[in-house]
Amino acid sequence: MPTVTAVPNVPVVTGVSPIETQYSLYGHVVPLSVGGVVRIGCEIIAGPWIADGLASFIVSAGVPADPTGTRELREIAFDSDVVWQGSQVGAGSPSSAGFSVEPFTCRFYDGKLTQSADPIETAHFGANAVAYRPQILLAVENLPLKGTKFGKIPYVALLIADTSGDDVNYGEAFQRLAYSPFVGYTSSEFETSGITDGLVKGGMIFADDAEFLATLQLFGRFYPNWDILQTDKLRLVDRGSEVRADIILDKSRITEKAVVSRQGEDAIRKDLELSTIDPDADYTIVPYTTDIPREPVAVTASVGVDRVYLPAVMDASTRAAVATLTKYTEERQRKTIRFTSMIYGLQMEPGALLGTVNMIDGSPGETFKIKETLHGANLVVEGTAVSMLRCAIDRGPSDVTVVSQSDVTYDIGLSVNVDIPAFSVGDLLIAAVMHRDTLTPSPGWTLVDHAAGLVTSASVSHQISVFRRVAQLGDTTTTWTQATSQRIGAHIIAIRSVSGSIDVVDHQTSHLDDTGYRQFPLAEATATASGQIGVAFSTTALQINFAPAAMNFIATGGTQTTAQSQNDNRLCGGYIPLNAGDKTTGIVTTDAVAGTGAWAAVSLVIG
Repeated sequence: MPTVTAVPNVPVVTGVSPIETQYSLYGHVVPLSVGGVVRIGCEIIAGPWIADGLASFIVSAGVPADPTGTRELREIAFDSDVVWQGSQVGAGSPSSAGFSVEPFTCRFYDGKLTQSADPIETAHFGANAVAYRPQILLAVENLPLKGTKFGKIPYVALLIADTSGDDVNYGEAFQRLAYSPFVGYTSSEFETSGITDGLVKGGMIFADDAEFLATLQLFGRFYPNWDILQTDKLRLVDRGSEVRADIILDKSRITEKAVVSRQGEDAIRKDLELSTIDPDADYTIVPYTTDIPREPVAVTASVGVDRVYLPAVMDASTRAAVATLTKYTEERQRKTIRFTSMIYGLQMEPGALLGTVNMIDGSPGETFKIKETLHGANLVVEGTAVSMLRCAIDRGPSDVTVVSQSDVTYDIGLSVNVDIPAFSVGDLLIAAVMHRDTLTPSPGWTLVDHAAGLVTSASVSHQISVFRRVAQLGDTTTTWTQATSQRIGAHIIAIRSVSGSIDVVDHQTSHLDDTGYRQFPLAEATATASGQIGVAFSTTALQINFAPAAMNFIATGGTQTTAQSQNDNRLCGGYIPLNAGDKTTGIVTTDAVAGTGAWAAVSLVIG
């Protein structure tokens, strides 16, 4: 006959006791929370013990992702009525001054790996008392039941905040979750990078059967700028508004024609219903449905509803924005590109951004996100990439706009004349001048920045200078003069704000010497606030010799102000609407004759 041996109750100072875990999980739903601020409904895990109309019991609000952190109790609610408000930081007894009913004895434990067993537990179990580490607990002692709302043991809910702040950044939250004893990653196995999204006065609450990688993928669906990458460690990376390609391919770098396809409308369901925990609805689960309009005309053959729950504390406006962004992103991703590249494509990995330059007939360039790669024989790489939707839920209408632009005037000589485009007094005028010797600006113009690319073999310094001026009554034309007779060209744009004066808030330069590259990234200036615009110019010294040449300004949401095709075309520029923190990312391409040349670029942010 087998012998039954009792499992010893091993006391612990740190760590999770197996016995405690058995007791605390058996028959109970134990949520895992990441604050921010969360309201959690509790379950009784010890008791109740009732004598003479008085009840004693211990309730659990689950476990925190970070047992080493500190949490603050802000509210106790019985049957949805708040009975105590205040601030109890860490373990202790809430202040009697915070009660809105007859005060009762209670003790708060904020979910530490070192917390002690409560006196109620000790009184009933003595040496076998359990501390329920690291659960967040409220012990209620001798509660008069006749004073409760329904004359019985109440349903208890707690409003709990992490002392690190009411707002929680997703990157920080997922690291806390990953490094918790319930997931078990270390910093050498998982990290987040560049995550800017977060929850304002919110947090995340997970069921006890949640799986970490599936949770990352679920959130990644609703935050399409995130990439989940597995290299030397698992990484969650947020590119934000970054659209600069990691790899650029053109027709010369693929073995056969790229194939662009688009899935049918019924590949995704018509409606997307996103449910989250709403702090303004007493932390209940509230849905929001975004759809493709069918009135007054049905514009899609798609049917059905895709219902998804995201375990995040999120207000109604954020929930609507996230759902809408996801819906339009998935509509956009019905477009895919398939291609086969040569050895140049070996660096491609899923999640990387692919820039296509004249790779697709009828499209000068677009940025795709690589979804899948297949590495075959002879160093051939087959790739599949999806089209990208780039927008942000916090961008309102910009009051900074480009209202007019001049043609680009080119010459070989000492000077070039360019007429100022249509403007109103007070508009900000920006002039971009390509030149090859010391430049004297037109009177009244102030230099913002300058860059030069060198062609050593030809002793050429190919330069770009960008100037500013506030438009005044009587402004008509400009003259730009250089020290010797060389190539020169100029372009002017007028920028206006309806809410007041504007100026340059950031500017950056870049250059590349002695190169035959036919594309070049924009210099990256950074917006300081939403609603600003980036203005970017690049110039190339590649051989053209007054023949027609095409130059393309490729940036998400960007508008080119210079001519796409023009004789001796060496100067290209445009503007991009920006959010706070966005950069002037993109590329400029040319079909100029390959050879040794140079690039120079200047970018500004106006706001």
